[in-house]
Amino acid sequence: RVALLCETRPEWTYCDLAITLAGAVVVPIYPTSSPEECEWVVGNSGACAVICEDADQVAKIVTVRERLPDLRHIIVIDPSGDVADAIPLDTLRERGRGGDPAALQARTDAVGPDDPFTFIYTSGTTGPPKGCVLTHGNYRDVVSMCESNAVVLEGDVAYLFLPLAHSFALLIQLA
Repeated sequence: RVALLCETRPEWTYCDLAITLAGAVVVPIYPTSSPEECEWVVGNSGACAVICEDADQVAKIVTVRERLPDLRHIIVIDPSGDVADAIPLDTLRERGRGGDPAALQARTDAVGPDDPFTFIYTSGTTGPPKGCVLTHGNYRDVVSMCESNAVVLEGDVAYLFLPLAHSFALLIQLA
């Protein structure tokens, strides 16, 4: 599981697709979340990495990092400012270029419809947010339904007001 703590921007999508293609599970975090809310989502999901947008988002994770035993890596999209020991996304991209394409393809091919695609943490009225596990098959079926009902057509332009951490914004993007 890899958490994604970022505003809606192209890099969110690139990271989301890269995580998925690697056979991992995306765990979106609302960019407005407090450090404690980030701690809950990262810790509860068992995320081993967090991709943060910038120094402000990295600071939230650094504040609670000592209470996240599964967290091994912080990656930052915009590495300007104090990003602690976060790995710049460009550095991660370079490391990935040296990988074995066949190994990546094997990881992608190993994912089935019943495997988790994303964990969406819902806001609730009782206690901390609950992680809703959505499978690849579930999301494929919903995207297919959107396609068959012409929810989004070729050539349409969508302005996503909702953050991509929201299930509907993610659905529209995928459709």
